[in-house]
Amino acid sequence: MKRIYIILFSMFLAFDIQAKEIIKSAQSQAENYYTICATQASNVQTDAVIQGNIEDIMRERKIRECLKAKIIEVASSYISDKELIKYQASIDSLEKSLFGIYKTLIFCQDKSNNFWCEERFKDDMSLEKLSLEKKLTSYMLEILKQTIESKQGN
Repeated sequence: MKRIYIILFSMFLAFDIQAKEIIKSAQSQAENYYTICATQASNVQTDAVIQGNIEDIMRERKIRECLKAKIIEVASSYISDKELIKYQASIDSLEKSLFGIYKTLIFCQDKSNNFWCEERFKDDMSLEKLSLEKKLTSYMLEILKQTIESKQGN
């Protein structure tokens, strides 16, 4: 009976070690892809605060688009075409939903004036918007990591 427990415990440890290696490897790969994407996006070089913020937001969007392309590339190697379309739609929906929540909470508070809610939010390049862009990029990095983990687990 002791042998069975020892064998089961050994198997459990082996699976646990393998799972940790997959997670560590996926995290490392995702970070490498992020570095490549960040290198491809031009760095902001301006002393003008507002222009710098606008360029930071644009840079963050480029990084996120690069990460999304990598997510789809990795997923396409093991997910069927039909499911891949749904996967990409889910990612796009996540992004759109978070922008919608942000827009509503920041710009749609005045029940009598829809101008900011319907039109002006498109021009938003505030620090809050940059924060949202960075958060979305971190979500994409996490989705990339999970996509790589899933592929490695197959």
